[in-house]
Amino acid sequence: MSEFPADWSGAEFSGWIFAMPELALSFANQYLETEVVWHRLSTGDTSNRLYRGACLDQQLVLRVNSPGLAGLAVDRVREARLLEWIQHQPWAPQLLRNDWERGWCLMSDAGKSIFDEDLHGDLRKPLLSIVADLQRFYSADPALVCDYQLLWERYRLIYAHCCKSAPRSTVKAIELFRELLELSWEKMQLLPKTVPCLVHHNLHPKNLCFNKGKEFNNRGRSNNGKRANNERRSNKGQLTLLDWEHAGIGSAWFDVASLRRHFSLTSGQIGTLPAFRDYSSLQLLEGLALADWINASLDLLWLSVKELQQDNGTGKLLAMVANTVRLLEEGQR
Repeated sequence: MSEFPADWSGAEFSGWIFAMPELALSFANQYLETEVVWHRLSTGDTSNRLYRGACLDQQLVLRVNSPGLAGLAVDRVREARLLEWIQHQPWAPQLLRNDWERGWCLMSDAGKSIFDEDLHGDLRKPLLSIVADLQRFYSADPALVCDYQLLWERYRLIYAHCCKSAPRSTVKAIELFRELLELSWEKMQLLPKTVPCLVHHNLHPKNLCFNKGKEFNNRGRSNNGKRANNERRSNKGQLTLLDWEHAGIGSAWFDVASLRRHFSLTSGQIGTLPAFRDYSSLQLLEGLALADWINASLDLLWLSVKELQQDNGTGKLLAMVANTVRLLEEGQR
């Protein structure tokens, strides 16, 4: 098994890892002290690369971090600290090793996405319970706080940079994206204030997994390098919330708007959550509508930046224009 220098780390090196993912596979195998055969998984909209493998009786997933959008809405340091913070929660992904400096993260397989799985039964109650737990997490540590103003400023800089070399048709699309960006920032100022809490910011079916299998055994190592053979945690029948790249201390409106859009929770159910018990029905409905529009706008803006960073993104960008116009019309009513 190849050996790599211990000081190979940092943002630049994580870019090399993404370009040559076999390095991350080798790092993970060194950590596990065995030759795991890794299989590439379909990743859909995510920019990361995912691999599945088996070590002894445990199914594992290896994430190779994409460096492309890091620094826009993704903060690897914040994600690492949050994952450590929530590690003992039943809905948290079970990490074996998060080597974010070298660009990879090894975790136990949480099961199939509920987007792909034909699940029977009502998921609204367990989802409400998970979001209620999130709203009880708070930290004043600046490193864990989402700086929304900085996020919008980064979008402005990216669009300004892309306009300098983009073809005319793309520039026209970017002008619409910039208009949507500024309108969404205006709407952010109108969002009712809530007590700051832990917010996932990307709560949708593809980021929720359900494990039907047996109790699994953590036979890897903890992040301090010590064996964890006796550590067991059951996720049988448990929902696991993945993709914490955008999470941080922020506004609870974003997660509950996603609950209503993707899982059909009512404003009455959302009103039972800790962050919203003092809101009237009218305040809840108005806040949810506003947060839902901002969520939809941010989703579109993120996808537009993702396409702008690719050489062949023009066609998809133009296809986004109709949705951008629709959101602008809705936001200006």
